[in-house]
Order: sequence, then C-alpha cells, then structure tokens
Amino acid sequence: MLFRSAAEQVDIFRTWIKDGAVMPAGGPAGAAAPASASAPARDARERGASDLPALSADEIAQAAGLRDRGINASPVSQGSAWFTVSMPGGRNVGDADVSALFPIAARIQELSLARSSVTDAEMMQFPPMPGVLSLRVDNTKLTDTGIIAVLSRTLNAETVNLVSTGASDGVFAMLNKL
Repeated sequence: MLFRSAAEQVDIFRTWIKDGAVMPAGGPAGAAAPASASAPARDARERGASDLPALSADEIAQAAGLRDRGINASPVSQGSAWFTVSMPGGRNVGDADVSALFPIAARIQELSLARSSVTDAEMMQFPPMPGVLSLRVDNTKLTDTGIIAVLSRTLNAETVNLVSTGASDGVFAMLNKL
C-alpha cells in the first residue's frame, strides 16, 4: 500500500487527465485510478474478476439469509461477481455469526466488521479473501493478532479503517509492507 501526499495525488490525476483520463475496463464508476497509479493488486483483481461468473440467484439468496445473524451481504451491483458485507447488527454480531461468511469469503469485495464483537481467535480462522478492496475493523476489540490475521487474508485491500481498535505499531508495519 502506498501512501502519497496530496500534492503527489494531484500530480497523478493531472497526468491521467492530460493522457486522456481513460477509465479501466470493467471498473465501477468513480473507482477509476490513473493508469500511472494503478497498483498490481488492482490489476490482479480485475484479471481474477473476469474468471468469476456473476453471483447466482442461489448465492444471493444464501447471503440474504445472513440478515438474521445481523449481517448484510448483498451484491456490489447487479450482475456483479462480488458481495459487500456489513454488520448492522453491531455488537450483537459475534464470532459464530461471522463464521457464516466463510462460504462467500472469496466473493467479498467490501468487508466491514465495524462495531461487531468479533475476536482475534475468529480472525485467525478466516479463509482467504483475495477480492477485498475495503476493510473496516473500526470500533472492534481486535488487537494486533486479529488485525494482522485478517490483513494477511485481504492482501489486495486498498483501504483499511482501524479507528478505535487495539492496533499498535506492529499493524502499521504490516500495512507498510502491503
């Protein structure tokens, strides 16, 4: 993950616009990045997305069943191969509930565990989630152990929210490596 100054970001966008501001094929509106700033992770994810069929009606129905557990899992868009997942159930959503996400883990693009009661132990059990671009663990009781575990399963994450967690410098060292 690269951290750029505001001036660098503006320069990247100026160059992108000067070069024709071409939207990446298949990218959602508003999510385009300048060609000069595209990360290998984004390129790999876009290649992988072409290999994934759109979510089936059965997969969408199965994900909708998670609402009873306080989890909202819905397609990113119509015809998408990806889910966006959030925890409107808040603190009532714990490890047993979150484990119900395991079958769709490879199809999650946005994952918000914010305000849930997940533990470090459950994060150690999570399967790989290579499509996750946005990860929120803010306002959880996760420590470095759980945060690093979930980060190691979401290596393509472009945004990570750690506000009000037990994250220490160890987590930020891992983020710097990503």
